[in-house]
Amino acid sequence: PPVRITTVEVWSRDGKRTIQPGSINRLDLDHRDSTFGFTFAALSFTDPARNRYAYRLRGFDEDWVDAGHRRTCQYTNLPPGSYTFEVRGSNNDGLWNDVGASLPVVVRPAVWQTWWFRLSAIAVIATLISSAVAYRRARRREMQRLRLRIADDLHDDLSSDLSGIAIVTDMVQRKETIEEDDRRDLVAARDVALKMVDGVRDIVWYIDPEHDNLESTVIRMRHVAEILLRGIPYRFETELTDGSQALPMTIRRNLLMIFKESLHNVVRHAHASGVEIDLTARRDRLRLVVADDGAGFDPSGVKDDRHGLRGMRRRASEIDATIEIESRPGEGTRVDLTVDLTRTRDGRAAARGSKLKGGNRGTE
Repeated sequence: PPVRITTVEVWSRDGKRTIQPGSINRLDLDHRDSTFGFTFAALSFTDPARNRYAYRLRGFDEDWVDAGHRRTCQYTNLPPGSYTFEVRGSNNDGLWNDVGASLPVVVRPAVWQTWWFRLSAIAVIATLISSAVAYRRARRREMQRLRLRIADDLHDDLSSDLSGIAIVTDMVQRKETIEEDDRRDLVAARDVALKMVDGVRDIVWYIDPEHDNLESTVIRMRHVAEILLRGIPYRFETELTDGSQALPMTIRRNLLMIFKESLHNVVRHAHASGVEIDLTARRDRLRLVVADDGAGFDPSGVKDDRHGLRGMRRRASEIDATIEIESRPGEGTRVDLTVDLTRTRDGRAAARGSKLKGGNRGTE
């Protein structure tokens, strides 16, 4: 029997519209047309209820869809492209018209679905990312130059002036004609100036971008230990997975201050005969342990915080580190600091291992 497409229906956000197939050569749809359907018929009138149908949307359906005696079909949310709707039918005796009827269907893409729009969007995003990276690099270089200028100014001006004050006070207090009270005042002024010089040197080291790495931090810590523990036997051992791994200024600063406070406690309060310093830095974690065999103390009974425990814990908190301070009277003190380094990686993959030993016990 002859087969005909009798009605085309399209549903969109504006409602439903009905199209007569004879009035169009092609069904044109856009992204707003969410659903469309067809009604068809086999022109065999002997027993129409027994007519059978099969249809497919070529370009979408992989095979023919057996519709049985049903004379309608629908498609929803088709991707943009070109298709052809085909339908064939049989009469009540099961004789099929394999030629059937057909109608081309074109689903036009929305602007944002076109290849040129996507290509333009990719180009814009790539440009924005490139600009953001370039801006960030420029800002980083600018900050590094600023840090370097500040470090140079502090070193050349303030540090030199303070050193000059210390030298002058030292020369004056050596004169025999100075009163003892004045001599004591001059000594105190010299000590303050020297302490400020040491503080300025620390600040210069913090802000100098050339020291933003583990290796420079270890060198600085060794220098501090050599100065503060003069006359006290100590061992300083380090194990670094990658000495060039970057360390932000905040971590370097707080790490050094906690280390210095630990050594100051050894010198001021512990009366120790030996100090063990271990620094282990792997790619994801840094651990510092400072242990002495001195007098020790009861951390829970400290009220005046002369050991600077609150400051050490505050500095550890600023870098999201954990710190444990263990001590008992007569059994020495142990400071154990652990820092998570996963946030500090700068992408460098050099993984050279090194073990460094030092101290003043002949353990080199």
